[in-house]
Parts: sequence; structure tokens; C-alpha cells
Amino acid sequence: MPNEQKLRQMMREEIAKANAASRFQYGSIPHHTHNGTDSLQIKAGDIIPSVSVSGNISFSSSDTYTIYLNSSFTPSHIQVYGNVTGAASERYMTMGSANLTPSFFLQPDTTRTVVTGTIQYPFTDPNLSTTVPLQSSVYFGAESAAGALHTLSSEGHVVNVFYNSAIKARATVTEFSKSFIKIQTTITSGWEINANFVIT
Repeated sequence: MPNEQKLRQMMREEIAKANAASRFQYGSIPHHTHNGTDSLQIKAGDIIPSVSVSGNISFSSSDTYTIYLNSSFTPSHIQVYGNVTGAASERYMTMGSANLTPSFFLQPDTTRTVVTGTIQYPFTDPNLSTTVPLQSSVYFGAESAAGALHTLSSEGHVVNVFYNSAIKARATVTEFSKSFIKIQTTITSGWEINANFVIT
């Protein structure tokens, strides 16, 4: 009969083999109920946003627009995608987003690194006297009259078509709550923003 020390060594080796073999496999989870006593209760709303709002909105003048929400959820993110049209058949594809939860922009550090910025968004913008979320956008398109391509990636707006030192069409989330989101636009005459908004 093997002595106890050898038996323990053999058991450790078998356990180590089993652990190594199952390291990258799915382990079986015994049947259980999340009843709040034996295991935590998990609500779907804690994992996946249960409500979202989506729709297409057109802006054709400089103004402040309001998107009213039904207050059944607290929005945390806005995704915007669509097109901007202007004079001389100009067309620009645009995408942007706004984070309504605590967020930071990345800032340059060295030629090969970036760091988290020091300003936490949303923050109160002294120029607007409102709470402004972190937002950014990109656009790409052609100025057909001049035959020139334009593109820009920018921070601070969910839509920002800007070239030749002029704002052609810009949309900025300037205020938000559980019941509304305000969008401020700056649009040159003859231009229009036509975008899908997905609010989660």
C-alpha cells in the first residue's frame, strides 16, 4: 500500500492535469436559481438597456431643437449617422456620438502614446451655461463645384461639416435629462442635416 505522501502527490498531479486540460474549455455550471438568497438576482435592465429611442430627424436652420423622451429610462448614449446636403449638389456622409455618462477624451502624451484627459464630461460649459456631454463626429464627402474631397474628425459635436474656414452644418448636444435632449444647430443657408438618432 502506497504511503500517504505519495498518494497526495499523485492526487495533486491529477488535479493539475485536469486544471490544465480545462483551462480554455467552458465549465459546466450546476443548476441554480437567482432567487436573491442562494444567488444574486439579476435584472435584464442591469445587463442590456431595456429601452431605446430611434428616428430620423432633419435640420435645415440654425436653432435649438428638443427631442422629448418618455422618461421610462435614463439615456446614456446617442449615436448619429446620416448625410448633410448643401448647395451645388454637395453630399457628405456623417457619423457621430455622444456619451451621456461620465467620460473623458484621450489627450496626446508622446509621439506614440495618449492619456486620459483631465476634464470629466458631462461638464457645465460656461459659454452655453448647460451640461455638455462628451461628443465627437466624422464626415466625408465631395465639394462637386470645386471637385475637392473633404473629411474631418472632430470633438465637441455629433455632426460637424466644416471646411474652407466655414461651418456648413453643425449639430451639438447642449443639454440632456431623463425627459429631453437639446440639439443646437448652426447651418448655412441652403444646407440640411438629415440624420438617424439612436438613443439608448
